[in-house]
Amino acid sequence: MHHSSSGPISEKTVISALICVFALVVLLPVAVEAGTDQPVPHDVTVPTPDQVGEDVYWPIHGLPTSPPPDPQVGDSWLWWLWIHYPMPPHFEQHMCTVRGKSDRGYVVVRDLEWLVSVDQEDVDLILERWENSSIGPYPSMGIYEIDSLSYG
Repeated sequence: MHHSSSGPISEKTVISALICVFALVVLLPVAVEAGTDQPVPHDVTVPTPDQVGEDVYWPIHGLPTSPPPDPQVGDSWLWWLWIHYPMPPHFEQHMCTVRGKSDRGYVVVRDLEWLVSVDQEDVDLILERWENSSIGPYPSMGIYEIDSLSYG
């Protein structure tokens, strides 16, 4: 065999090309099938409209529905929250308040949960973990730093 522009093709090159073609013919359909039929573990199934309950609006009108330009601890406004109880899942408006703040984040708590399932000690721990420390292999790094280094 001779190639018109670069001389003869070696037997090793032909064998390598055949192996590549064989690999493509055998493996490509498997890869395509795996990509279309297999669910990705972190994919979420979006519920259809008939599987979602009606939106529940806050009963008091005229309250702020967005944050102020520079939210501070103590600022409150209505949030839309995705609620799973009672079923079916649905959106509800809830008054939420900034309970903690750092240079890189806010801790906002639904008012119904304040001093029931979340208190200032919880908020302080969330901010500590966000900024300075974490569990796992990097205890001296905060979650913000770990995420930033991992994901940009």
